[in-house]
Amino acid sequence: MMNLKRHKKVHKRIKRRNRKHMYTVPKDMYKTPGGLVYLDVKHLLLTGGLKAYQFVSIDHATRYLATKIYSRITSRSTVEFLGYIQKQEPFTTIEYIGTDNGSEFLGEFEKALKEKQVLHVFSSPRSPKQNPFVERVIRTIIDELYLQQGLAIKREELNIKLQRYVTYYNTKRRHFGLNLLTPQRKLEMLQLSNTVYCFPQEVPNQYTNVYVW
Repeated sequence: MMNLKRHKKVHKRIKRRNRKHMYTVPKDMYKTPGGLVYLDVKHLLLTGGLKAYQFVSIDHATRYLATKIYSRITSRSTVEFLGYIQKQEPFTTIEYIGTDNGSEFLGEFEKALKEKQVLHVFSSPRSPKQNPFVERVIRTIIDELYLQQGLAIKREELNIKLQRYVTYYNTKRRHFGLNLLTPQRKLEMLQLSNTVYCFPQEVPNQYTNVYVW
C-alpha cells in the first residue's frame, strides 16, 4: 500500500515537472492578439446560498475579457468555456493558454487543447502573482460590478449582468495598461500594426472612475 502511494506521488511529481511554465512563452506572443490567453475560475456564493463558478479569460496583448458562469468546476466545464470564447475575437486563434495547476485545467481540457493545437503553460503552484492579469480583472469585476450591483439569485441572471459588464469593459472602459485605449480599440490597432500612436477620446465610466492597470 505504501509503495502504491509513493508511486502515485512520484508520478504526480514527474507530470508537474514536465509541464511548461508561463515563462517559456515567446516574447512576440505577448504582443499578438490571442498569443497568450489567461484562464482562471472564481468561486461565488449567490444570494440564497447557490454556488456558481465564474470562468474568466483575458488576452494578454489586448486585455480583452470573456467570462461566463457555470454550475460546476470541472475540466468538462473548462472545455465548454474554451469553445465559448473561441467564437469571439481575439480568442478565435489562441496560441498559448496560461492557467494555474487546478484539476479543472487538466484531463479533458488538456485533450481539447491538443486537438486544437493550443499550447498549455502553467504558473508555479500557489503563485497567483505569476498570473496577475486574470487575478486583477477578477478583482475589478468584484469592485465595479458585484460590490456596486450585488450578485443574483440565479446563475442565469448573473450571466446577463456579466455579459453587459463585459461589453462595457471591452468597448468603453479605458485602461492605463493600454495607454488609455479600450481593449476593442487595442485589438483593432494591433490588427493593423504593432505600434500604437493615438489615444481615444475620453469615455464616461458608468461603473466607477477607477482604471485598470
